Amino acid sequence: RGWTLQELLAPALVVLVAQDWGTLGTKRDLAPLMRDITGISVEFLTRETPLYLASVAQRMSWASHRRTTRVEDEAYCLFGLFDINMPTIYGEGRRAFQRLQQELVKQSCDTSLFAWGDTYSNEAEKPLPPDQIVKMFHKPTLRDNFLFASSPADFKLSFYGKTISFTPQPAQPHQPHSKSQKSNNVCDNNHIT
Repeated sequence: RGWTLQELLAPALVVLVAQDWGTLGTKRDLAPLMRDITGISVEFLTRETPLYLASVAQRMSWASHRRTTRVEDEAYCLFGLFDINMPTIYGEGRRAFQRLQQELVKQSCDTSLFAWGDTYSNEAEKPLPPDQIVKMFHKPTLRDNFLFASSPADFKLSFYGKTISFTPQPAQPHQPHSKSQKSNNVCDNNHIT
């Protein structure tokens, strides 16, 4: 379920119980198993590493296998994970996830938001032939080719269980971009690897 992601990550202590209410263990005790199931690194599950150090794409991949009853909740259940405040408008459908990504762009310099979709192996480190590039962007199953993903599920093939690191400057708060910012842009000193 989509809403259980922030319920898993936010509390410092989570005690997991079985159907008969017998204790299975704590989140810390079961972190390696939970990592295997959820794709969330142990250091984020145990809060040894703050969640804001996980890239946007990495956090989206954590939500990529989760389901919600209402399509808008795919976006709304991620507000806490990204510290986003925006109005909920039930009935807007997939537009909710588009609005979430627009808010992320306003508040973060993390360009991993745009690293979604199928991954293509380039083991030989040769450039892809032009016909293969054309096939990448002209798939009959691909609904739209836009800058933003249509849902968190678009991040599952690329990043589920992998580490995508984004190194923000901790002394600088996330600020919206403005036309007046030039070389002093909050994004200038941030690095994605």
